[in-house]
Formats: sequence, C-alpha cells, structure tokens
Amino acid sequence: MAPSVLEEFENYAYFSVRVDRFFHAANIYGSNHDKLKQAHREIPEHDVVREALRDERTDEQFRRFCFVAVNSLNWMATTGIFSDQDDAAPGRVPDDMQNFAYYTCYCFQWTLFENFVKKIVRRAMAAEALPPDICDELDSKWYKTKQFLDCIESGRVFGSSPFVTVLPVAGWVPGMETCTYADLNKIRELRNLFIHGVDDPEITPESILSQEKVYRRSMMILRCFASNIQQDVGRLLGDVN
Repeated sequence: MAPSVLEEFENYAYFSVRVDRFFHAANIYGSNHDKLKQAHREIPEHDVVREALRDERTDEQFRRFCFVAVNSLNWMATTGIFSDQDDAAPGRVPDDMQNFAYYTCYCFQWTLFENFVKKIVRRAMAAEALPPDICDELDSKWYKTKQFLDCIESGRVFGSSPFVTVLPVAGWVPGMETCTYADLNKIRELRNLFIHGVDDPEITPESILSQEKVYRRSMMILRCFASNIQQDVGRLLGDVN
C-alpha cells in the first residue's frame, strides 16, 4: 500500500531534519577542532595514562571517561585530521568543515524539497485530481524548476499559492515575519550559486554565524511550504489526516 500524502511529507521532513543534524554536527566539530587538537597533544605518555588508570584510587567513572577520551582522540588522530597546518593557503579544517557543510547541506535540502513537491504533485496528476490543461502545463515545465514553481505560485494548481507562511523572528522583542514565494526564489537562487558558481573557496563572505542563520531560516521555509503543498494535495485526494 502506497504511503499517504501525510506520510510522504513526514518522510521528507524526517530526512530533512537528519541533514540538519549533520550540518550542525559538522559545525560543532569545526568550531571545536583546535581544542580537540590541543587535547590530543596534551595526552600524557602511554605509561603515565596506563598507571593512572590502574591506580585503585582513581574513581571508576573518571577512569572510564579517560579511557574513552584518550582512545577516541588517538583514533581520530590516525586520520591525520590533527596534522593540518595553520597556514591559510591550504585552508583550515574548521573553516572548511563549516563552509563545506553549509554549501553541501543547503544544496541537498533543496533537492529533497524539490523532489518531494514533484512527487506528490505527480500523485495528484496521476489521480486526475487536476484539470488536464494544468497537468499539461506542469508536464511541460517539469524540468524547468522556476517555471514549474511559478505555475504552482500562480494559484492555478491549488486555487491559491501554497508559498506563504509565518515564522517567528528572534530578538529582544520577539516578532513574526511573513515569508512568500520571493523567499523561496532566494533560496533556489542561492542553491544555484552553490551548484554552478563554485570557482572560489570563499563562495560567500558570510560569517559562520550568518551562514547558520541563513540555513536555519531557509530550512524552516522549505519545510513549511512543503507542509502547505502536502495539505493541498491531501485535500484534492481526500487524503487529509
């Protein structure tokens, strides 16, 4: 039995959140790389560690912590990750991890979103829940992403645009902002820049904190718009839970 439209959305959303976790894990490691490298350098000589762990006066919980920490750092060091140079010419591991995670995860998230939208729109077309002329128009623009999304934005597919949502805005005085199709276009254009414009390692002048802010906001918008489309398709198919 094929999954419901809601289940399709949940599968997309869960996958998207997994990509978020990878993005944040790479950022956390990148921001702590130098500290981990220093911790590895500060590991005492093997005999000193062994004697300390054998000492009956050493707390058992502390003993386990030291064993795991030392072995983990030594295992990480076998990859050569702590031998990076501080010379800016070849690039630094922290900067590279955080920048590359931003570029790759941003692009991957767009692909997840686009594939999800097309998958459930195709389900509505296959069920003949959309007028034939709309199906023909969508088919003709299937591989022209902007034109395909323009058609959905026009309201001719679902009766109104699904590309509207309200998001909270953090700050001293919390507020709300309305996000529209213009925001989706900016996400798509930035993704295209990352895909087709990589000819310089500094593809964006944004700081890591700015990158995280752009990433978080963009992913919230994509998931909200995907949820809107899921509800519209579910309504057409009578598949609303």
